[in-house]
Amino acid sequence: MYFRAQYVISDLLLEKDHPLHFNFERPAAVVALEQLPCQMREFELTHSDALATVTIERTPSRKVGEMFACLAEKRVHPDFRIVDLSKEEMPRDVRSWMDYGEGLRLLCDEMPHILMAFHRQSSEELLECLRRCICILRWRLSVPGPHNPIHSAKQLTKWSLDGQTWHGGLSRVKLTTSFRHSLSEEDWRLEEVARLTNDGVDEPLPHALFREAWQQREENPRTALAMGYAAAEVGVKQCIASLMPHAELIVMNFHSPRLQRVLGSLLPEVLKNFGRPGASDPPPKSMAKEIGKVGNARNQLIHRGDLNISKEKLEKHLRTIRDLLYLLDYYNGHDWALENLSDTVRMALGS
Repeated sequence: MYFRAQYVISDLLLEKDHPLHFNFERPAAVVALEQLPCQMREFELTHSDALATVTIERTPSRKVGEMFACLAEKRVHPDFRIVDLSKEEMPRDVRSWMDYGEGLRLLCDEMPHILMAFHRQSSEELLECLRRCICILRWRLSVPGPHNPIHSAKQLTKWSLDGQTWHGGLSRVKLTTSFRHSLSEEDWRLEEVARLTNDGVDEPLPHALFREAWQQREENPRTALAMGYAAAEVGVKQCIASLMPHAELIVMNFHSPRLQRVLGSLLPEVLKNFGRPGASDPPPKSMAKEIGKVGNARNQLIHRGDLNISKEKLEKHLRTIRDLLYLLDYYNGHDWALENLSDTVRMALGS
């Protein structure tokens, strides 16, 4: 059977009449993105918002499948609580019910647990599928956006036995997300989003940490610096552990030396001995030097509690960390990550 829901995505610029489609295998799902129709725009929504429609296919147990079939045909099931208004009154504490025709009402509050659990799991899978799609889309295309993509729109999840006739949902789901980027259906990188998702890849933790740091740079610059540097530390450790899987436990638990020293000596040595052919050039010296400045600022923040750098300097530090994270992605086998490096770093690498 199938489940479908629609969500608003804020600040996603799409070409008019050119929706984007992503087909996923695990779970079997389709995500469609289109420009938000004018009639659906509320006072806080604009032409730059998009509408996401997510459809997934799930296989219920025999018993749950029979219950959904009864709901679709408005047939009585022994586990349903149905009130016959010609014989009794509606209970006063009922919050949700469904018109079953001929004076009958199905009490949704008292639906069988296994049915509601399956519906809830399906709704959660819808959310997770879209969340992963958005996170990987942002990671792959280097699109800025909030750390947590879930925001605030309401939409009932609908279900269908055949994918053609849809029935009202049994619970309410909330989701919106926000990021600023303009996409077109011809963008070949979108194919990689589906491939990465199907391969079970998720946005790496260092990028998620960096995204939160970037979001905090205006209101909480100290938090932004500390979290950004933490993202760099986690990223470097994970990269070395990935290149040296036999030493992963040691790498992930040892006390890290200063990142500037790691980037200038340890990581180049690891790349030389364990790196991929053609992808073993060490980080540029200018990057290691800038990361050293970030480390000094972080240490001053931790030990003195103050942060005496300008907004422009903080953003420069964070952009350096962003370059580092994508360079580490490249070392880890994602050749496309070079596209997301700044021109300065690409020139220093000679790519």
